[in-house]
Amino acid sequence: MKKWIGIDLGTTNTVASYFDVSSKIILNERGERITPSIVSFSDKGVLVGSAAKNQILVNPHKTFYDFKTNMGSNTFYKVDGEFYRAEYISAHLLSSVKKNAEKFLDEKIENVVITVPAYFSEIQRRGVVEAANFAGLNCKAILNEPTAAAIAYAFERQVDGIFLIYDLGGGTFDVTLMEKQGDTYTVLSVKGQSRLGGNDFNKIIEKHVLDSFKNEYPDFDLDDVFLLEQLRERIEEGKKNLSVMEEVDITLLFLNGNHLNYRLKRNEFNLMISEYVDKTIQLSMECIADSGIDINSVSKIILSGGSTRIPLIEKVLKEAFPAVSILDALNQDEVVAIGAGIHAFGLSKNDSVIKFKDVTPYSLGLEIRDNKFFTLIERNTALPISRSKLFTTTNDYQDEIEIHILQGEYKKASLNYSIGRFSFGNIQKALKGIPKIEVLFTLNESGILSVNAKDLETNSSNFIEIKITSSSDNVAKESLSGTFISIID
Repeated sequence: MKKWIGIDLGTTNTVASYFDVSSKIILNERGERITPSIVSFSDKGVLVGSAAKNQILVNPHKTFYDFKTNMGSNTFYKVDGEFYRAEYISAHLLSSVKKNAEKFLDEKIENVVITVPAYFSEIQRRGVVEAANFAGLNCKAILNEPTAAAIAYAFERQVDGIFLIYDLGGGTFDVTLMEKQGDTYTVLSVKGQSRLGGNDFNKIIEKHVLDSFKNEYPDFDLDDVFLLEQLRERIEEGKKNLSVMEEVDITLLFLNGNHLNYRLKRNEFNLMISEYVDKTIQLSMECIADSGIDINSVSKIILSGGSTRIPLIEKVLKEAFPAVSILDALNQDEVVAIGAGIHAFGLSKNDSVIKFKDVTPYSLGLEIRDNKFFTLIERNTALPISRSKLFTTTNDYQDEIEIHILQGEYKKASLNYSIGRFSFGNIQKALKGIPKIEVLFTLNESGILSVNAKDLETNSSNFIEIKITSSSDNVAKESLSGTFISIID
């Protein structure tokens, strides 16, 4: 039986694991348990992880990080005159994980479970699958990161109850309310923000430090790439040290022996990030409210993601949930990968050691006439799910309609996110309102959507699995004139 592995493809770090009797972290070529999510295109070839991190100062224009959140967008990375999407950059990272796993396990690795933030969109999830394919991997399942963390904790500790999983990483924040009974895990609700994490904290520190340097040294060159990358390294290191120290020095060294120094105290740092931390608590409260569960029913809080090591995080959680205990941490950087590995093991046996029921974090539906959004699948609906609805034409003898698929919570279609569209022709030629077109949405366990449209009179049909779009922000644009649909009540 071929081995399957779990991969936590993180914004800041990537970790892979394998489960067989117990969980094992797969070491990379340097013997490290954690690989920085950095890719560099150098004269020596493509470098990944720590080797790529060493290129940030000497090769900044061709060294990339924080590319995970750009999955599915038209953000491009320029290398020697060529432009690449985030999926291609991520594929190099995943290819390295594949190579290390094959050496570690002494066999060819093809099948994987990859984790994503719970609040990743349909398009971003598709991007992860595409990156895996580029790397020669078959992504058998997409698993939400908080779900993976809960699986790891509950499986390792064998505890039941209702858990609040607070997942704060480098680039994203997710909070999930989940119930575990025996080997069944049921997600009750999810909330989150796809761009909120430790990288935002770094940017706040960077602004304060640069403002201080500029005030003290007006000739300081803010456009010096070498200095800025050096500063970012010092900020990341200083931020981590503040978890165990009351103050740190962030120092920039120059070739002439001079240096700039900024002393950052923990209390000052806490004030800098308080707005972001308060937002995570607000989202946590909304997550519980959405579930309909009484806050007193929450039995444990599970911490996941490296940014939860910041002392302020645990402090505000204890203030917000004084009656709820925080589970003793597994390694916050590894817990998601461990959960993915456990799930991968179960899938490989075709008899999962766990059963879990996830939910969709966003509402999904269609644009109908007058720029309205019609919801077929509401957010926090349990997966897998299929929903259908009958639609009709809005013009006499209309022979084509456009199926415009959206994701979001706004009633106005143009305010939601466009995740796919296709034209559907060969429909019954009749007066408006006569044709009956059934549109079926099917959302699988990994949160991947497929859409089928069928004319019930002609039996003509069309099918689409949501692909990556080229829209820069994926905000919905108005449909083509004369191709609108309306609901049949």
